Amino acid sequence: MVPAKVEYAALAALELAARAHTEEPVPLRDLADSQKIPAQFLVQLLQRLKVAGLVRSTRGASGGYLLAQPAAELTLWDVWAAVMVDEVDVTCEPDPRRHGLRKIWKEILDTRRAQLEGISIEALLQRCQDSQDPMYYI
Repeated sequence: MVPAKVEYAALAALELAARAHTEEPVPLRDLADSQKIPAQFLVQLLQRLKVAGLVRSTRGASGGYLLAQPAAELTLWDVWAAVMVDEVDVTCEPDPRRHGLRKIWKEILDTRRAQLEGISIEALLQRCQDSQDPMYYI
């Protein structure tokens, strides 16, 4: 299962990627409303993405958020690592009772990282757009 904060951050990144062609910042409220993410929670996630260099923000009446780099260069791992910053670094401890367990956690995280690094935000956006089935009315 993917933590909600990663899901929301990925949805925000996808929305910013979808709107990147306009080169206009996306207001927080628009981003929250379009993805049905609580604005108070989203602002915290966007701050983490900003600290990680994935998004940038502009202030003022026409302010909002933009991707800081092309969607083709951003990966799901970038989003995961920015949001789950405290959980990403799993180091082995000298305590032999914990060493084996930490080693397993590290192997799992390394596998997850390899998978997520292989999926760019641009590729994911394309996948999402391609999978939308057209509606047919009878």
